[in-house]
Amino acid sequence: MSKGKELAQLEDSLREYITEEYKSDAREKDTFNAGKYKGLTITIGDAKKGGAPTFSVQVAMLEAVFSVESGKKIDGGLGGSDERMIEKWLGRGSNRSLMKIVWEKAGQGGGRALKLKPFDSH
Repeated sequence: MSKGKELAQLEDSLREYITEEYKSDAREKDTFNAGKYKGLTITIGDAKKGGAPTFSVQVAMLEAVFSVESGKKIDGGLGGSDERMIEKWLGRGSNRSLMKIVWEKAGQGGGRALKLKPFDSH
């Protein structure tokens, strides 16, 4: 399955946001490990299940599910800093509306969950 324009925008945006936030934080910039986020994966929730729009983010062995509408964590855990950054990222610019578009397209395409790998090339 090829990635659409919206998916590419979301993955680039999340990668850049996390990197910039950690690098600009005086407490975190010296210990920031970009390699931790190399395998970061976003999965769009299954639109056919009829629930509210969701997406999950997996970093290493940790995963959390977030509401597209509220940006709040629903399940799982990534650690406080990463979770807060993802919630803030979703509220920035057009990230939330793009996530809704991708979720709706997933439902039109048979409802399968779509996995994004932000560090893959497009």
